[in-house]
Amino acid sequence: MIRERELLVRLREPSTAGSLRSEEGFLATYDAALLDRIELGGPHTAGLLGDRPPELLQIELAEGQDPEKVARAMQADPRVAFVDVNRVYERADRWSLERIQAPQAWALVDGPPTLVAVLDTGLDVDHPALQGCLWTNPGEIAGDGLDNDGNGVADDVHGYDATRNTGDVRDTGQHGTHVSGIVAATTNGNVQLMPIRIFDRNGFSDAATLVRALNYATRMGARITNNSVGGAPDFDQSVYEAYRDCPALHVMSAGNQGSDNDAKPHYPSSFELPNIVAVAASTRKDTLGTTSGYGANSVDLAAPGEQIYSTAPGGRFIVRSGTSQAAPHVTGVAALIASAHPEADNDEIKRRLLEGAEPLPALEGKVKSEARLNAWRSLQ
Repeated sequence: MIRERELLVRLREPSTAGSLRSEEGFLATYDAALLDRIELGGPHTAGLLGDRPPELLQIELAEGQDPEKVARAMQADPRVAFVDVNRVYERADRWSLERIQAPQAWALVDGPPTLVAVLDTGLDVDHPALQGCLWTNPGEIAGDGLDNDGNGVADDVHGYDATRNTGDVRDTGQHGTHVSGIVAATTNGNVQLMPIRIFDRNGFSDAATLVRALNYATRMGARITNNSVGGAPDFDQSVYEAYRDCPALHVMSAGNQGSDNDAKPHYPSSFELPNIVAVAASTRKDTLGTTSGYGANSVDLAAPGEQIYSTAPGGRFIVRSGTSQAAPHVTGVAALIASAHPEADNDEIKRRLLEGAEPLPALEGKVKSEARLNAWRSLQ
């Protein structure tokens, strides 16, 4: 997308008083009006055009002109050093939220924040962007080394490390903080994030850790869980039963192998359970991501998972892609539904997610709903 009829032009001579007449002639040639002069600087421009810094002219063409066509004509003009159409750049952290109509959905939510357990690498609990949406255990006293609420974990003030059975949820990588930031952004902060660390410092988890994590999520009342996890080649009965018996709705990433999960299951997203929502990744062009797992029967819907800008440890922001980024968009919308409709059970939330999703031709035969997440439609 470009600004309507706008071009950026560098002439080969500086726009000094003596050259204003030639500049005016140039503008008249293309039936254009000058909007602004942008002074250029930097070592690459020093001394190239005398003492006066070079300028970029922001111009507007007369109505009815094709800026792309005029730009090509200008580039052949000996008076022009270069010309660009004035393209529009969008904020990296906004495209996915706008695509799923999240801002429109926020206006429909007037309820308490939903408790979401994020099973991942942990969380930067000091990140400025996540303050105000971090869950705090009301029964625990920070730093006293005691299990004040009797849940089997000492000092679990903000969550749980299921790898070591402690309350230390500091992010051992970047993944958990990035995923959590997507949930927070999708809900506009109307969420309580409960980080549950399931990955060790090498990025691995196991069945026992997942069972402990889900038991903790159940014990502490998580309404939704986000599971940007996968890769297990075989069915585990213990993990299956842990997800089955946890009363939360579980949102799962469909994997990044670019394969059909109907033919080769991807666990845990391929568990056939009514309280699981399996999510593929969609792109800015509303196509299926090239590495995304898919499945006409085993994957429920797609959500944005390309170049997603979100939080990272140390108060930073980074861009990441994959079904790990797609799933938390769905988790966030599920949390909004639970907040707006506290009486809704898992079946109702899942139904709203799938029926509210936006059908896309590129997803036909790829996911069960043949559609991409749409927050506003799901909240209707």
